[in-house]
Amino acid sequence: MHKAHRASLILSATAPAVAVLGTTPLGQAAGDRLAKAIPPFSKTAGYAKFAGDSTKLNGRRSSLKGAPGSIPVVGSNGKLPASIGAVGLQGPARPKGDNGLKGDKGDKGPKGSAGPTGAAGPAGISGYQLVTGGTENDSVLFHTKTVYCPTGKKPLGGGGFVNGVNGGGPWLVANAPTPDGNGWSVTGTRSAGSVGAVAYVICAFVG
Repeated sequence: MHKAHRASLILSATAPAVAVLGTTPLGQAAGDRLAKAIPPFSKTAGYAKFAGDSTKLNGRRSSLKGAPGSIPVVGSNGKLPASIGAVGLQGPARPKGDNGLKGDKGDKGPKGSAGPTGAAGPAGISGYQLVTGGTENDSVLFHTKTVYCPTGKKPLGGGGFVNGVNGGGPWLVANAPTPDGNGWSVTGTRSAGSVGAVAYVICAFVG
């Protein structure tokens, strides 16, 4: 039973006795001693308004010093006690550090395997040769000169010209490979006088 409640019952029980004893000098002296032995109700009744364990939370007391097993409390400076390792303010940013030293050169990697051999290309041109020839100048109306490449060689190109004296012309009438593809032919003419034709062909082994 709570102390305040017990005090109320005691006062209620002793009130008639004090009233009775107070009617005589002896009774009044005994009543005074009894009244002094019983705490006044005004002092004990207030105890019920303040629980005996109200200074604790889950059985733990608060502390401004962060004692073991206690609940930390913010001090007058508005901060938690330093003993519990409160987080401080973030420090200022520092300048960027220097670049590290250049690392050593790595080892050379293994040599890769060779790729497959490609197909052989076509044979090139070889045995380059220039073959040329001409006719005598005379009064024949048309003069043709044809030159041929040696056996095994083919014409790469050719050409020619005509010349004449004492008359109109001369004129180049034809300048082309031979029909069989083995030489070159040149034809010239004139209107009077003499005319001559000169032809050449470039020959080589092909393929």
